[in-house]
Amino acid sequence: MKYILQQALDALNPNDPEVTKLTAELKCPPLLSHYATLSEWQFGLDKLLNYSKILKKPTSKISRARIVYLVDIDTFDIQPYRQKSKDGITWSKGTAVSMSSFAEMLPEMDEADQIAAAKVVRVNSRVARLRGVEVLYELADTGRTFLMLEPEVPFEIHRDRLRIEVKKDSGGSYETTTNIDFATNLRTDPHYAFELDGSILTIYKITDKEHKVLELLNNIRKLPGEAKGKLAEILENISGEIPVSSELLKSSSALEALKASSKITFQIIPDSSATEFNVRAFVRPAEGCELTVAPGEGLDTLAALVKRKPMRILRDLKAEKANWELMNEKLEDFSAWQGGGRFWTLNTLKCLEFMEILREASKIADIEWPEGAKLTLRRAPISFPDLRLKVNSVDCWFSLDGTVSIDGKTQLKINQILDKLKDRVGNFIHLEGSEYVLITNKLLKQLEILEDVSSKKKDELLISKFSGTALETLKENGSEVTGDKSYENLQERILKAQEIEFFIPSGLEAQLRQYQREGFEWLMRLCTWGAGGILADDMGLGKTVQAIAVLLGRKILGP
Repeated sequence: MKYILQQALDALNPNDPEVTKLTAELKCPPLLSHYATLSEWQFGLDKLLNYSKILKKPTSKISRARIVYLVDIDTFDIQPYRQKSKDGITWSKGTAVSMSSFAEMLPEMDEADQIAAAKVVRVNSRVARLRGVEVLYELADTGRTFLMLEPEVPFEIHRDRLRIEVKKDSGGSYETTTNIDFATNLRTDPHYAFELDGSILTIYKITDKEHKVLELLNNIRKLPGEAKGKLAEILENISGEIPVSSELLKSSSALEALKASSKITFQIIPDSSATEFNVRAFVRPAEGCELTVAPGEGLDTLAALVKRKPMRILRDLKAEKANWELMNEKLEDFSAWQGGGRFWTLNTLKCLEFMEILREASKIADIEWPEGAKLTLRRAPISFPDLRLKVNSVDCWFSLDGTVSIDGKTQLKINQILDKLKDRVGNFIHLEGSEYVLITNKLLKQLEILEDVSSKKKDELLISKFSGTALETLKENGSEVTGDKSYENLQERILKAQEIEFFIPSGLEAQLRQYQREGFEWLMRLCTWGAGGILADDMGLGKTVQAIAVLLGRKILGP
């Protein structure tokens, strides 16, 4: 009875005085009085608010978590794993992510992850799975796919597109082939084809038009010589949709001719944390051409779209092959990171070193990045002649002012260069945005010494007068170092001290061993130009006798 009364009260206006009075008498408030009813817009707004809280969290420059994928290469079943990292370089073994959590999206997922998550298929109320070449196509070139049975081994996935080739055989007939097997393309799913070579998977996405052409070609794989005219016309016509190569196109008047580039293009694709880079080498015959080819392989005449216009592209296969062989020689030190003939997987340091070689070989090599993601290395390495220092005396210190000229244009203060050494990647320092520059190994060592012996006072860089030899080493290697009179006088005293021959004092009643003699001479030179030094050695090796020899040697100068 009480429950029925509560239901009745729910149907009434809670602000009605009679309802309030009745509620007090019955001592049973309406059942729904404690629940707020949300309208559709309120519900939607709350969902957006919850998501905005995820967006509000600051994004770290170093990725602390990522999604990787273990792939069964026999079935193409895919299992996502969540990995963590403290530095964005070393990753944990990872924990499996349930398909339900993966499908609902995780904060660390990027665009490729989100597209893959949308392809999770529910088998029944309890089981969901991620499978298939379509999913792997979306994960291509992410650098986050690994073998299911060997999780430490990268499973490289790359995208490519269909190409048609027509060759004339020794009998005068024309044979039609594609870069992927006909039978593979004409299976139940017409939209994808793939080629698996060990742990490297190449996926071809087939359009409906391409599939139709393949169906028709499958019936006429080989044609007699008299089909030449009509076959040439067909190849000209379809070149706007599918890249084709054939000697039949050499004399084509329907397509404008274009001399192809023979440079080797190195496409660099970073993973989601931008700490690992997948590199693929190929020839892109023309700027604005989607088609890529293996260096020196295939036919010398192609037809493909160049900036949306069908063109007849004339390749120089010998030049391509020569350029590729030369680049292989230059990149020999990176063979340990080579996953296949034209593939590499590199960390940030190795990628910068790789790019420096490509920069030096810019006449025969190009670098290609996906939009919005790149490391830039376009300036010549910084060496000794790029450094100019001015030295002034301040009490018992030298004040340093100077600049480093980068590529003869950009100037950086010596303070800025020394600050950038703290975050260097190998021999590379970060300039601005995506740009890095290499410092030669010898200069880097001297700059590190300079950083060790210098100190900052506000914006001023100070170095002890007794560390002035570090500046002279820079000068001897080609840097421009100018100083005031005090600095020049000190350097002159140091130089003269190096030329003096010191003899063991006759009053010393001991025989100095060779290393003790060297210690004595070193201290005498320091004393001569006004510095002090410390003998640091094991007990009992003769520091005292060396010090006594110095005192006797300088006795004539008085206390």
